[in-house]
Parts: sequence; C-alpha cells; structure tokens
Amino acid sequence: MISSGASMINVANDLKARGAKSIYIVTTFAIFDHGPNEFNDFYDKGIINKVYATNASYIDPQILNAEWFKRVDITEVIADMISDLHDRKSLERYVRPSDFR
Repeated sequence: MISSGASMINVANDLKARGAKSIYIVTTFAIFDHGPNEFNDFYDKGIINKVYATNASYIDPQILNAEWFKRVDITEVIADMISDLHDRKSLERYVRPSDFR
C-alpha cells in the first residue's frame, strides 16, 4: 500500500544510488494522501519509471492522469474469488500465481 509514498520514494532513491537503471513500483492500494507532486518530481528527474496500482481503492483523478501512473483492473479476479467463495471452492489458486488461470 502506498499511503503518503514516502517509503517508496526512500527506496527508489536508495536503489538509484546503488545503480538501478529502472524503477517500477507495484502496489495494491494507491492512496497518495499527500497528492502526486513528489512522485511527479521523481518521475521528471528519472528516479521512477512507473507506478502500477490496482483499482481496488479510490484513486484521485490527478494520479490517474499522471504519466507515471498505470491502473491495473482486478475486478475480474475479485469477481472470480467471490464466485469461488460462494461455491465453497478453495482460494488456493489465487495464492499460487503459477496455478492461476
């Protein structure tokens, strides 16, 4: 989860200092409670390449429209999980990516 994004920015800075050429951030919940400005700056400076986040929570339109942001639709996965629960099936396949689909 990204709340303010401070820890992600710290990790990105550390990775760049260690020679990382590209940094992609992946999260389930992108809250960005301090807004997109810091991430805009880090993208403009080439510190981060992209942030991928699911549509499992509200995402401010400013973030959705940012060049560095990509929303990943997981509605089908959630619907499948609800269906499996309803049918009393195991959710194990969602925990083991190699078994998924």
